[in-house]
Amino acid sequence: AVVSTQSTGIPIPRDTRSWRISATFDNKILAGDFWAGEKRWSQDKLSVKVIGNDWSARQTAGSVFKTGFTVNYNEHGPEVNFKTLEITLCWLDGGCDTCSLFYQAAEECEGGFQVNEEDEEGARGGEVRIMSTECSSTTPDITLTLSPPAPWLEPGPGYIANCSAEHCVLSSEMEVGINQLIQVPIRLPGISRVVGVNFRDQDLCNVEPVEEDLSLDPTREPDTTSDPITTVEPPVEGCA
Repeated sequence: AVVSTQSTGIPIPRDTRSWRISATFDNKILAGDFWAGEKRWSQDKLSVKVIGNDWSARQTAGSVFKTGFTVNYNEHGPEVNFKTLEITLCWLDGGCDTCSLFYQAAEECEGGFQVNEEDEEGARGGEVRIMSTECSSTTPDITLTLSPPAPWLEPGPGYIANCSAEHCVLSSEMEVGINQLIQVPIRLPGISRVVGVNFRDQDLCNVEPVEEDLSLDPTREPDTTSDPITTVEPPVEGCA
């Protein structure tokens, strides 16, 4: 018999009270084992339901539920593949949600967002990088589009995130100047990808990484790093 073993990590957005997995196969299997749950096979060995064991039923928000499976099939027969593989998570505060574990990761933004590696908790880090060409007394909202939608997003100091469906809006009361590089570190679930960055109604997803351009600063000579040009006019506090 041929033995196929796979493992997976499932980000948990909210505290759970139970979970179950439903799977179907394109051909009959000889035997199989799903870790961390009680198996209930169909008579034709083409489908299985897995109910979480007592010790694994409760998962904590922000953690990554690690599980896996082993499938045995006849080496002289047809290869066996999953037709469907879904998990249902039931939340401690009520309600359940079902999603497919077959997920093709979306293509992530480049330029306006720089991604880091996943951390030990399965979350991903990155940095939004935007060059402001205008002065503003508060930072204009930055709208991120996520795929799939994230149940949470943690921005860096000075920013708050308001998320709804696939969009997260980053807001800040900090002043932003002309030719200022805005850098916002964020942390989000490992499965989600930043597929859109919008700032001042401009799509900054797939652009060249921003670099400081002194030619945009009216107090400096273009293409030089000379000291700011001073004037006899009185200074202006904040943005005009």
